[in-house]
Amino acid sequence: LSFWYHMYGAHVNILRLKLRGNSGDQLLWQLQGTHGNEWRYAQLRITEPSTYSLVFEGVRGTSYEGDIALDDIALRDGQCPPPDACDFEQSDLCGYTQDITDDFDWTQQSGASSTANSGPSFDHTYSTDFGKYVYIETSSPRQPGDSARLVSPVYPATLGTCLSFWYHMYGTSIGELTVYAKTSSALTSQWSLNSEQGDFWHLGRVNLAQAVPYQVVFEGVRGQSFRGDIAIDDVLMRDGACGARGACNFELDTCGWYNTRAQDDFDWVRVRGTTASTNTGPSADHTSGNGYYMYLEASAPRQQDDTAWLMSEAFTTSTSPRCLRFWYH
Repeated sequence: LSFWYHMYGAHVNILRLKLRGNSGDQLLWQLQGTHGNEWRYAQLRITEPSTYSLVFEGVRGTSYEGDIALDDIALRDGQCPPPDACDFEQSDLCGYTQDITDDFDWTQQSGASSTANSGPSFDHTYSTDFGKYVYIETSSPRQPGDSARLVSPVYPATLGTCLSFWYHMYGTSIGELTVYAKTSSALTSQWSLNSEQGDFWHLGRVNLAQAVPYQVVFEGVRGQSFRGDIAIDDVLMRDGACGARGACNFELDTCGWYNTRAQDDFDWVRVRGTTASTNTGPSADHTSGNGYYMYLEASAPRQQDDTAWLMSEAFTTSTSPRCLRFWYH
């Protein structure tokens, strides 16, 4: 079963999907709260052997700004395809499973993690107490070096896929986060980071190329003490290579660059053509004269000395110098 839903407004309450069979109603799926002014995709596997019907139930919130919408419902025979995106909002974790050969499990969480001064205060998708993410809880009985692995559904062989995800590595005793590609014969490291990254979400990207079907594995390893919670959210698989780390002409998207959500006052904006203010800003981009670029809009309500941060993904350490080149206006 697949469907698209829209839940946007200050008073959005609950959307539920129930299976109605011979023994009554069974809750299959549930989501609560506002989830942005956009259509979002959901799919789930149904295995009921007897006759059944499906019921979508919308529950009104406290006031009128709580509309909920559905569209493009489809029910097809066979297994659901592996999802291209996962925000970890549902209890099935988009088909991701816990590895049974590791030391402990990833935990689905909303709001702050259970350890003070470590882990996120909210998810990346919605930045709210309602939104969910997954993380490793490194408090007792966990020991230094204990690992937890989260394994994706099986994806088909690919000549080039860009895996992107958001990670949070905050605490005085961060261990290591590693992304592997797993096949029937090998487990190969694709990306790794092992240092504290501050109390905010960062973007990670990995180029994947596999000649056989494969799975993605996220492994979190505990550091020396309990203040080492590591979290991930908003995993996305997209056809084609990610591109060189740090390089971007902003024509299709912002590549590996992103706006922070807590450290600055406002955001950089991706636009085409002239900016919204006269006698300032470019009239066209630098790349082609007809493309996109990033700029910050200094009009009200912005105040003097307000800052906007555009951040890159993390770069690995290198003994060789690097040259950063960019065009500015």
